[in-house]
Amino acid sequence: MANYRWRDNPNTIARLVNADKIKTISTQQVLLKPNEACALIIDGRIGDVITETILNNMAGGFSRWLGEKMGVTASDRRLLFAMTGPMDYWIPFEGQIANGEVAKGFANLRMKMSTDDLPKLLNYFANNAPTLDREGLIGIIAAEVKARVVTPCLAACNTAADIRDAGFIERFEMTAEVEMRNLLSNLGFTLLKAFPVTNPTDMELVERH
Repeated sequence: MANYRWRDNPNTIARLVNADKIKTISTQQVLLKPNEACALIIDGRIGDVITETILNNMAGGFSRWLGEKMGVTASDRRLLFAMTGPMDYWIPFEGQIANGEVAKGFANLRMKMSTDDLPKLLNYFANNAPTLDREGLIGIIAAEVKARVVTPCLAACNTAADIRDAGFIERFEMTAEVEMRNLLSNLGFTLLKAFPVTNPTDMELVERH
């Protein structure tokens, strides 16, 4: 039996698979890795959600589970695959500190999605391509991160030295937690950690990465 791989790129976060491909997938073996989940969507509603642990304990595996679900009377069936483990998102920024100097760097947001929040992804896929990757999510949140977190935090710095201060890093994380909560929650993501990188050497490492 062939294997179906929903994710062949480490930057892929989620993928919505339409009904016409489900029959093909049902004849293949689907392996979910740790921190991956798959939800069955029936007529626009999320049904069963399975993870690697659940799949390993199922008699007959994925194809049998899907085969049983295919029998339900529904006009719309789709599969939603998603990464539920922590992922890092690097957002480049440039802004001014209080004395007018320009500061450059990256805002790092470490985020994860819980299986309970998978239904929120349907809001995104309703108006976008069926694959969400790291670049796509950064495109959604970058402007808000810069406006709500980076700009006010930089404005509170009087000199370039203040940017490397522990107080700035702490304020950055606290501001991100408060200001980004609603937007991230609507997308189904939880912020685990946020920090700025402004040291030139570290910035080079991020750009290479």
